[in-house]
Amino acid sequence: MKPSDKEFELMVDYILIPIAITVVNTNRIEMETSAATLRKLYADTAMIMINRMREELSAVRKQMNERNMIVIDTEEQHDGDCARYPYILRDHMGHFTINQDVIRAGVVALINRYVAEVVHIVALNHTQIVPIRS
Repeated sequence: MKPSDKEFELMVDYILIPIAITVVNTNRIEMETSAATLRKLYADTAMIMINRMREELSAVRKQMNERNMIVIDTEEQHDGDCARYPYILRDHMGHFTINQDVIRAGVVALINRYVAEVVHIVALNHTQIVPIRS
């Protein structure tokens, strides 16, 4: 059984969001241990992004459950520059394949979307920022 466009989007998000979380968390850890002046800002921003990604992943999982969908990500198979993921959809088995370049581009797009979201939130609230005096 072929998934609808929305179902396919959910399955891809189910694969990409955890990868994006790992990338951002790795960068957060590196930033926390760096000597960069703005390391706390970057690390805290990364944590906000990670929390939002976890919320979105939870919503994806819920929607997949409601549609009786399972992606068997523990059985990921690599064939050259592609990753193949089996799935169960409405009691029918299938699989989908994603090129590694598409995975990388999808993860970058996700991270950029979350960066834009954090910047947007800060911009909306810029008038409420109170200077901290030491």
